[in-house]
Amino acid sequence: MKIILDFDDTIFNTGCFINDFKAIFFRNGVSATVFKETYYSQKIKLENRIFKQYDLAIQLKKIKELGLETRKLEQELAVFLQGLGRYVFADFFEFSKQFNKNDLKLVSFGAGAFKDLKITESGVRKFFSEIKTGENKVQLINEIIKREKTDELWIIDDRIDQIEVIRKNFPKAKFFRIKRAAGRYNKEKTPKGIREIKSLSEI
Repeated sequence: MKIILDFDDTIFNTGCFINDFKAIFFRNGVSATVFKETYYSQKIKLENRIFKQYDLAIQLKKIKELGLETRKLEQELAVFLQGLGRYVFADFFEFSKQFNKNDLKLVSFGAGAFKDLKITESGVRKFFSEIKTGENKVQLINEIIKREKTDELWIIDDRIDQIEVIRKNFPKAKFFRIKRAAGRYNKEKTPKGIREIKSLSEI
């Protein structure tokens, strides 16, 4: 068995993190409008679906290009981005105890230094035998499966659009759509054939 978990909103409270993250920008002179306009760095198209990516370095560069001072902002962000374990959902730690570490894999959409920093500072690396980040989850999962043969594959993710793309390529996998109260993508209905859960404790 191999269990592949998503990061944002699955094991990491990204909604809460983003609210606290935004507050640092706002108190350093970056308006809500400017934050929104500079937030996404690029759009990725996968099987007729559009996924947006974020990169902190690119956002800061865009803000500087608007003539805003970022020195104090960057100093505050450097402190804030240390020790992000406070944003990891508590049920993840109990969940991880129930399985062999060799069977747990983390596959997260989005590449770059910021995503790697979030994962590292969250403190969850030690619970996984492998961590992959990138623009194409299907490709990342395929790399794992080709190398480590398994008779059972579980996929745990919060986003239906990501799950649908993955399910097309791995139809025999067992899918769990985690729909947390704090999730950012709760409006989408869970399709048939995908088990909906409210927390990792249900598994």
